[in-house]
Amino acid sequence: NKRSSDLFNNEPNLTALIGSYDDAPGAANFLSQYKNLLHHYTHQTASEQASTFWGACGAIRRDIFIAMGGFEENYRQPCIEDIELGYRLKEKGYRIKLCKTLRVKHLKRWGIISLLRADFFYRALPWTAVILKVHDASPENCREFISDLNLKLSSRISVVLVYALLGVLVTAYWWSSTLIAMATCVFSLALLVLNRPVYQFFYQKRGLLFTIRTVPWHWLYYFYSGLAFAIGIVRYWFKKYIKTLIDLPNISGLNHY
Repeated sequence: NKRSSDLFNNEPNLTALIGSYDDAPGAANFLSQYKNLLHHYTHQTASEQASTFWGACGAIRRDIFIAMGGFEENYRQPCIEDIELGYRLKEKGYRIKLCKTLRVKHLKRWGIISLLRADFFYRALPWTAVILKVHDASPENCREFISDLNLKLSSRISVVLVYALLGVLVTAYWWSSTLIAMATCVFSLALLVLNRPVYQFFYQKRGLLFTIRTVPWHWLYYFYSGLAFAIGIVRYWFKKYIKTLIDLPNISGLNHY
């Protein structure tokens, strides 16, 4: 559109541009409101010097898009092709800008199964693989990539706290009720304080009851994101191990000489 064209014309060194979902999701059910508002919040609090690309509301210079080979086409299902392209752009030194006033309405209706499947299989797992690939290529670039959007330090600490809380509850049988209660309160309070900005955002947009309902879903999000990251690491190192075995010289063949 004209706004994106003007931004490209005014900033000749700008390679790509992304926007944000608005704060009025189209679907009215709770999960759709929660997830799509969380998308909005994530982009509105991210750095304007974006670390990746976003296909839902984005534009890129055509010549560079073609030169980069376009989107990765080896994914079995549509998932993070835009994120992967953004990482490749940043590795080449191209500039991506997040324009927070450039907004689109998200009409997606989320249900429990569709939300969990998309977040776990189509985002968290493939995103982990891309992060590990980038880390192998350039640890410095990887540090930049994991400091924005869903990968901020506060989110990573929240994953640890959720698993600490889960560990307390799972091992409750072996500890005193007082100790369990104290640990549960400490970890829960830490999660609430660490995520206070997003809960305050939900409260301002949809009120107290809505905000209370988001908390267990938000903590569940941290749980399965951490699980996907752990699985992704195991899969990545297993593939590297198999590749190492395949690349080894044929020792048995050398014994004939």
